[in-house]
Parts: sequence; C-alpha cells; structure tokens
Amino acid sequence: MFFETQASWLYLIAPSAVLIAGLIDDLRSKKIHNKLVILLLALAAIYQFVVFGQPGLVNGLMASGFALLIFLPMVLSRMLGAGDMKLMLAFGMSTLWINVLWTSVYAIIWGAVFGILHALLQKKFKHLFFNTINLVASKGKVSSETQKIPFTVPLLLGWIHQIIASSTNGGLW
Repeated sequence: MFFETQASWLYLIAPSAVLIAGLIDDLRSKKIHNKLVILLLALAAIYQFVVFGQPGLVNGLMASGFALLIFLPMVLSRMLGAGDMKLMLAFGMSTLWINVLWTSVYAIIWGAVFGILHALLQKKFKHLFFNTINLVASKGKVSSETQKIPFTVPLLLGWIHQIIASSTNGGLW
C-alpha cells in the first residue's frame, strides 16, 4: 500500500509540489504555463528514477498515460483547460496511477461543489442548470457565458482528499 513505510510522507512531496506549483501559476496568471509543466514533468521523471529506479520511471509513465486517458476527453469537450491536463501529466509522473485515479475522482467532485457554489454566489445557478442540460443534449454546444473556475484548486483538494482517504483506508466519503 502507498502509506505502509515509515518514511511514506517523503513520497508525498513530489506530487504535492507539482500541484502547488501549478496552483500558484494558475492563480497568478489564470493559466498554467507550458514551461512550468515541462520543468515539473522533467523533475518528476528525475525524482522517479532517482528514488525508485527504472520501475519508478515506468510507473510514472503509466500514471501519466492514465492521466491523459482521464483528462483528454474533458479537454476535448471543453470542460477543462489543456493546462490542467498537462499538470496532471506531471502529477502522474510523480506518483502512481491509483493516486491519479482517485485524485481525479475527488477533484471532479470538488470541482462540481465549487462550480455550484460559484453559480449560487453569482446568482447564476439557473444558467448553470440549463447550460448543463444543453451540454449533454447538444454534445458540447453551450452559451458563451460558461462557468470558469481555476480547476487547480479542486485538483489540490482532490490530492489532499486522496492522502487522507488512503491513510484512513478509504474512511473519508
């Protein structure tokens, strides 16, 4: 299991650093820059190779591929920006595929919660509701007034949620 060793907290540093760096970049510029993603991806690959050797690098590549599999459809349907997907590729390189899976699941839940709260606070819940129906019914055609929240916040919360759930044997939700 991911948290069985005494120094397991050390294995949290690289994936956490990837998401925190992406969050800072996203909040500052409303964009995740390609140069940052390339740097994070390279550092994550080096981390995997130095700490875990060739098997770690293979695990990182598999987890990155899994992130691409999860996030590419959301980017193509314009539910997410490509920067979020690229950040998750770097995150995947720094961790295991199972962490990519559960972080993604929890991030989608957190993103939905934030989107609903944002719509309620902006008094645009009705617009969100009808946009969601139109998105499903017309395969991607929505009005130009869509909800936009920085998804790096739910990604980081999803990762924190995964850490807690893993350490409590799934005891959170």
